[in-house]
Amino acid sequence: MDTSSCVGGVSVVVPLYNKSTTVAACISSLISQTVSPKEIIVIDDGSTDDSYDIAVNILKKSSIPYIAKQQKNSGVAAARNLGAEISSSDYVSFLDADDQWDKNFLCELINLVNTYPHAVLYSCSHRVNSEFGLRTGVSKVLPEGGTALLEDFFSVYAKTSLVNSSKVLIPRTRFFEVGGFPAGVVVNEDVFLWIQLALTGSVAYVQKDLVTINQFFDLSRAQRVAKLPFVIDYYSRNTNLLKEIKGLRKFVWRVCYSSFFQQLTTSRRIAWLFLKRIFIIFPVKALFLIVWFVIPRPFLRILVEARKGRWNFRRNVSAIKPTHLP
Repeated sequence: MDTSSCVGGVSVVVPLYNKSTTVAACISSLISQTVSPKEIIVIDDGSTDDSYDIAVNILKKSSIPYIAKQQKNSGVAAARNLGAEISSSDYVSFLDADDQWDKNFLCELINLVNTYPHAVLYSCSHRVNSEFGLRTGVSKVLPEGGTALLEDFFSVYAKTSLVNSSKVLIPRTRFFEVGGFPAGVVVNEDVFLWIQLALTGSVAYVQKDLVTINQFFDLSRAQRVAKLPFVIDYYSRNTNLLKEIKGLRKFVWRVCYSSFFQQLTTSRRIAWLFLKRIFIIFPVKALFLIVWFVIPRPFLRILVEARKGRWNFRRNVSAIKPTHLP
């Protein structure tokens, strides 16, 4: 079945950088969709391994039209934006080269489009595969199989991982209206885009695990970990934009403390630099984060891991009331 008969077609953009061990599974998951994408677009961002050749060789054997381009290393935001620019469909979706879609991902998201045709962003729940094993129910917000428009998007997003760059479907015109992914940004570039889209309309969601997100530590992840998330950078320079938007302050605070605690167990110097920017946005709350610096690092790791466990438990068991059920 061709997506063009449903919603004007879906172009899938795969940004690629040194993923020779995972890109085959990624591309294969696109080819095996029960509803085929109109086209698959691979943008190689200056890989130094054979990732690009692996991807192209698989695509050549498929009947699905594809475009494969190589560019000088410019970052994942630039790669995704280029893919969206050369796409020819009404809708664009993205899949990172180390993740995989279930075979019915596009079918389910297209059904979501047909149910909520005026939404600006479509997403689903997912599972996480890491060195700790496979974890499901990561973003439990509705009864299994349920769909809804999440109009209070930011309040819900502050509690769980609603959106990810490997599990979204976006109207192409909406993508460009908000400027796409911020160029040159490597941390939170996707989160910033979801914020900009949600500020213009509603987000539609289906409670089905349709994507496997692989979160194994690699060199590219290691290079990003010490960089200030763009959401913190942006709102520390534009604090006035947080005043009147329901739930947005709560969500940005979640980004702030999550990033702070991530750094606290690895580099207190970087955590302190993060805290200074957080203080500009949340001066009172930031004062309470200072206390964590006096805790010895061995105990700190235990406390932070316990904190993560508590929040994960809360996210998995709390039921969030949806809006506009069909």
